[in-house]
Amino acid sequence: MTGARVFRLLSHFQSIILMFLVPLASPSLVCAQVNPPSEYQVKAAFLFNFAKFVDWPSAAFSSVQSPINLCILGDDPFGNALDELIHGKIINAREIAIHRTQKVEES
Repeated sequence: MTGARVFRLLSHFQSIILMFLVPLASPSLVCAQVNPPSEYQVKAAFLFNFAKFVDWPSAAFSSVQSPINLCILGDDPFGNALDELIHGKIINAREIAIHRTQKVEES
């Protein structure tokens, strides 16, 4: 073996060793930092899941195409958490709509 070839083999060997040692030295590079859900993300999920388990009578809707309406009265603490969670979701063949209002008379 020539000296250049030995040098290339050692260089490749070092690269392979570093590939395995760097993640061990810095676990934060390997593990993704996952943010826990906010309080209102959890509450939005609860509302959605609660709606899935309700046996909605057909008289509760004006038509077959009527959505399930989630209404928020007053200040909206959810921000966009509820909108993001229900986007594109369907419960019992019904879309879900969010209505926000400041007063009962507005609904």
